[in-house]
Parts: sequence; structure tokens; C-alpha cells
Amino acid sequence: DPSALFAAADLVIGTPGVTTLELCVLGVPMILLVLRDIQTELGEALTGRGCARVFTLDSGAADAIARALGELAQPGVLGAMSAAAAATTDGRGAVRIAEGLAAIWREAA
Repeated sequence: DPSALFAAADLVIGTPGVTTLELCVLGVPMILLVLRDIQTELGEALTGRGCARVFTLDSGAADAIARALGELAQPGVLGAMSAAAAATTDGRGAVRIAEGLAAIWREAA
């Protein structure tokens, strides 16, 4: 069960995508590796909210990630990132989509 593993994690390393939103719901801090251009916007948004550190896989990535891990080991940093992640989503996305679709259908009828 991935959600149980994520919920028990202090930090997850992954790529920006749907799973990162699940991590936000669980309040899990992230290091994100952008592998495709389409991942950049979400990665930057999560970085801006303070719940992730984002990196591209260029020649300096290994050193940058190592520095970030050192920073994340400082007292309070992961806790602040966890709080920021949890504040990013409210778990009501599916409800908002359903309400939006219902409104479109009502207008079309």
C-alpha cells in the first residue's frame, strides 16, 4: 500500500506528478526531480509553497541534492515543509470537479 509507505516517510524523492499531490494530502515533504518539461510547472508551484525542493538532472544535480539533504536535516525544516504540504491541498479536488461538471451539464440542458 503506497499511501501507508508515504504516510510513514519523513521525506520522499520522486518526480512532479499526481503522486506529489497525494504526498501533499499526507503532509510529506519532497525532493522532486524534473525529468520532462511538463513537470516543471508543478515542481515550481510546490517549491513556491515550501513543501518541495526541485532539481533538474544536469551536471550539478548530485551536488545540489546533497546540499539540499544537508539543509533538510536542520531542525524544523522537514516539519515546516510537512505543514506546507498539508496546507497545499484540502482533499476536495474530486468534489470540485464533480460540482464543475454538474454546473456545465445544467447550463447545457
